[in-house]
Amino acid sequence: MQNFSSHIPTKIIFGTGAISKLPLEIPDSTSSILIVTDQNLHQNTSIINDINTLLSNYKVFVFDRIEENPSIESVDIGADFAKVHHVNLILGVGGGSSMDAAKGIALSVTNELHFESFLNGEVPKNKPLPIICIPTTSGTGSEVTPFAVFTDKIDESKKGYSHPSIFPLISIIDPELTYSMPESVRINTGLDVLAHASEAYLSKESTMLNDQIAIESVKLVIANLPLAVRGNKSAIHKMAYASVLAGIAITHASTILPHIMGYPLTVFHQIPHGKASILTLRAFLDFLAEIGESVQKVKELKSIYDVEGGLSGFLKNLGISSKLSDYGVIESEIDKFVEKTIYKGDIKITPGNIDRDIIRKLYSNSL
Repeated sequence: MQNFSSHIPTKIIFGTGAISKLPLEIPDSTSSILIVTDQNLHQNTSIINDINTLLSNYKVFVFDRIEENPSIESVDIGADFAKVHHVNLILGVGGGSSMDAAKGIALSVTNELHFESFLNGEVPKNKPLPIICIPTTSGTGSEVTPFAVFTDKIDESKKGYSHPSIFPLISIIDPELTYSMPESVRINTGLDVLAHASEAYLSKESTMLNDQIAIESVKLVIANLPLAVRGNKSAIHKMAYASVLAGIAITHASTILPHIMGYPLTVFHQIPHGKASILTLRAFLDFLAEIGESVQKVKELKSIYDVEGGLSGFLKNLGISSKLSDYGVIESEIDKFVEKTIYKGDIKITPGNIDRDIIRKLYSNSL
């Protein structure tokens, strides 16, 4: 039997109405709180105001300048805002962008550095401010991971950051907070869950325990995302659970090649992250089957997808094309995408001895 270790330091509070427990979870030393979120959530839903009401005993400030695929610059601006207001707790409220930005802000404040320093290898000398994550989408799993991803506008790339200190202290997952998600966001974040779980399952780092967590998440997405898109509340709750499971799975095994192949698709074609992450997965699975790598795991995943007519059929049922060409991607761009992908660390834990030619072929086969 395989030896393994497993650890996640984040306290998870899950369930209907879980947000009401937030005041009980605020650390005793807290006096001033920064909510990190996006303008749409702040202005077009009552969620931020409701959280403000729950936190009426504290000074609460809102930084709502986080964009989709948050930039390094936004993190630095948020950190400056936090310093001006002397906050000592960060709440990331929203999707993965807001939660990732909250992690970056929390780390930058206590270390007095621009966040790019950490992306360039600077080791944090101080712990970040405490972080509480409250997801309003079911997708990224950032609420239970030590990861964050940011857009470098100058380099035209997405850059991931990982450090144990940015695990959220607490995550409150209340599926009711995801009811207001637009259909397109529900689909894209749901596809991110599927990508996370599928890739973690295939990762060289996965363990027998992690395999069970990942495959359960895959099954939940295939069975529930189409229903959740149609507003089925039971399915929406199961998608929230699937997101947590997938987040735990990538915490222990990370994502692999299809995810990082999706980064250039988002940067250069504005394909939403979840969708971009899934579009090369079919070609990747076919590649693994062709070379005889991870054969049993590939068969297991395909057998689950086949319930919905295979991965392409599943996407079609959601109104999503599985062809990169339908998003404006052309053959002449592929070499540029390959160079943006080849140096990413996740290639090392991807089965199949990945090189430029393989990445190029996978992009081409996904057109």
